[in-house]
Amino acid sequence: MSERYKDPVMQEVIRRTIRAAMVEENIGYRELSDRLAKAGVQQKESTLRTKISTGIMTSSLFLHLLHATKVRTLDMAALMMKYQNLSDEIMDD
Repeated sequence: MSERYKDPVMQEVIRRTIRAAMVEENIGYRELSDRLAKAGVQQKESTLRTKISTGIMTSSLFLHLLHATKVRTLDMAALMMKYQNLSDEIMDD
């Protein structure tokens, strides 16, 4: 069994991306769970809270979360800039 690739910096970028989308939509975990359910994705509120807070989830769930929070475009350059900035912060500590 292969070990999952873990990148704490990318996990933080994912966490921040989803949380920002939730804030923009003014929704909590219950509403997010309901929106996912309407799309056929079953995720308990508590499970979502854990996955989002850790930034550890499947790419499929990440995309479903973006869709559920009405994110229609994703600026990869901006995401990678966030990644680089966080990496630099960690290296400076």
